Amino acid sequence: MKNLTRMFLGVWLLSGGPAGAVEKTDSWDQVFPVSGNAPRLVVHNVWGDVRVNASGAGEIRLAVAERRWAPTQALFERSLEVLPLLLEADDNSVSLMLGGQDRWQRSNPCRGCRVDLDIEVWVPADAEIEVRTVNDGQVRVDGVEGLVSASNVNGPVFVSGARDCGRVKSINGRLDLTLTRSPGQACEVETINGDITIALPTGSGMDLAVDLFNGSVHSEFEIEPVALEPSVKKTRDGKRVRYKINQAGGLRIGAGGPVFSVKSLNGDIAIKEI
Repeated sequence: MKNLTRMFLGVWLLSGGPAGAVEKTDSWDQVFPVSGNAPRLVVHNVWGDVRVNASGAGEIRLAVAERRWAPTQALFERSLEVLPLLLEADDNSVSLMLGGQDRWQRSNPCRGCRVDLDIEVWVPADAEIEVRTVNDGQVRVDGVEGLVSASNVNGPVFVSGARDCGRVKSINGRLDLTLTRSPGQACEVETINGDITIALPTGSGMDLAVDLFNGSVHSEFEIEPVALEPSVKKTRDGKRVRYKINQAGGLRIGAGGPVFSVKSLNGDIAIKEI
C-alpha cells in the first residue's frame, strides 16, 4: 500500500488565539482511482464530522478541511509528530487516520493539542466502508450498498440507503439506520445513551436480539417473541477461565432472518416500515 502521509501539504493559514497558542487551517481535495469490485474505505477521525456518499464507479474522492491547534508553538510541532494525518492508498482501497491505530497512547505527550477534521468522501456504491469519529461530530453514510460499519463516541450515526451493515455504534448518541432491502447478514446496532431507529422495506424479515435497560420497543411491523441462542463470552485470567452469558430478548419480524443485536442502556428502539 502506498503511504501518502500528509504533513504541510497545501497552504496553512495562521490565525490568532490565546497568548502563545498556534492555530493553522488547511483544506484539500484528492481523487484516488480504484479498480475491481467492492473497494474499501477506512476513515478514523477524532474531532469532527465524517460523511460518506455513493457516487460513480472507478474512484474514491476525499475532501478534507483541517484545523490544527496547540497551546504553544512547541506543542504544535509535537502535534505533528503524535497526531499526523496518515493517508494510504492502493489500487482498491483508501485509508485516512488521524494519528494511526495507537493515536491515544502517542497523543498523551501533547496535552491540549487538537486536530479538527471535516471529512467528506465519495465512493463507488458497492464500496465496503469502516468509518468513525470520537468527539464534536457526526457520522453520516448515504447510499452505500456495500458492507457498512460506522461508529461514534460522543455523537450520532446516520446510515441511509444501505443494503447490509456490520456494525453501527455510538456511546452517547442516537443511531438511525435505513436499509433498502431485507437484511442479508447479522449486524450490531448498539448505543449506551441514545435512541435507535431502524427502517426496513415492507415485507422484510429479521430477528432482533434486544437488550434494553431504560427504554421500550416500538414497531410498525408485526412482531412476535422468539427464543434466541444466548451469547457466551470467554475470558482467561491466569489459570482461571470466565464465561459471561447474556440472554437478550428475541423478537421476530416477518419470517425472521439474520440476527440484529440491538442494544441501548438509556433509549428507545423504533422499527419503521418504509
